[in-house]
Amino acid sequence: MDFIVVNEFQDLEDDKKVYKVGEAYPKGDYKPSEERVKELSSEHPKYKRVFIEAKAQDLNELSDAELKKVKNDDMKAYLDKEGIEYKSDDTKDELIARILKKSDQE
Repeated sequence: MDFIVVNEFQDLEDDKKVYKVGEAYPKGDYKPSEERVKELSSEHPKYKRVFIEAKAQDLNELSDAELKKVKNDDMKAYLDKEGIEYKSDDTKDELIARILKKSDQE
């Protein structure tokens, strides 16, 4: 899955590369571990911010299993961007069904 930088940071696990807002993560041949992606995509305990997010425009290309790993808020942001209606209390499975239904229509 591709990610986009939402807050600038220096990745100490990627040869101290600096990632600027709007850039793709990761750069080059670097393959971060699932744990590293989770660290960067969750609120950092010291800095109180998230550094990367899944690219919303890629969600329609993901499988059901891959979508299960995406945060509900990221799926809702994608649905908002695409103009697809959903209920605020939709479950993860309902959000996934809406995304998959959209990708079937393309």
